[in-house]
Amino acid sequence: MKRTEKRITAVIKSRGFTWLMILASLAMGWIAYMSGMYVENIASGGMWLPDFDSIVSSRILSAYIAVAGIGACCIIMAAMNKVYNVLRTVSLMFVGLFTVIVAGTPELYVSLDTGVILALVILLCVMLLYSLYLSPLRTRRIFLIFFLLACGVLFDYSFVPFIPVFFIGMSQMRCLNFRTFIAALIGLVTPLWILWGFGLLNLREFQLPNPYALYNLFLA
Repeated sequence: MKRTEKRITAVIKSRGFTWLMILASLAMGWIAYMSGMYVENIASGGMWLPDFDSIVSSRILSAYIAVAGIGACCIIMAAMNKVYNVLRTVSLMFVGLFTVIVAGTPELYVSLDTGVILALVILLCVMLLYSLYLSPLRTRRIFLIFFLLACGVLFDYSFVPFIPVFFIGMSQMRCLNFRTFIAALIGLVTPLWILWGFGLLNLREFQLPNPYALYNLFLA
């Protein structure tokens, strides 16, 4: 690699360039907000609770929550790589790239969307999963992973495909046994159990996935 190429690579991998990408993506989000962009509600819906897109009615509050959620995703990714060295690098360039990718759909910056919450929850679960390597006795963390996923399913069915993925992940982390499997099942049932116990669960309000949303997510 030539000296000029090394300098360019060093600049791209620097923290300053990462911050430049983050600021550029935030600028795109601000422009999107000022131009009136918003996310069309095509959420697949949840079992009983309204989807995340419908919870916040205030446009400015929705924008603040979306930005905070994306920022939290960046922090978790940076912390995960620092602790577990997933990418075999100390550079934070991937964080800047993530914000630039999100800026490719700038309306995500200006309205609370299921995708933001989904990314945040999955990152939290992945970080917990990494901590379980060869540690099958940490059943509380396994319970927490599947509890978070089950809570997400109550709001949106897009969390469902990740449940078998994390069972496979437990096998990859060599922590899957009968005890951890039971902990995962209890984590999946607990949110429904809590709602039922407080009398907030009505079987008549059970909702199936929105076919229009599924078409947009997988076929359009």
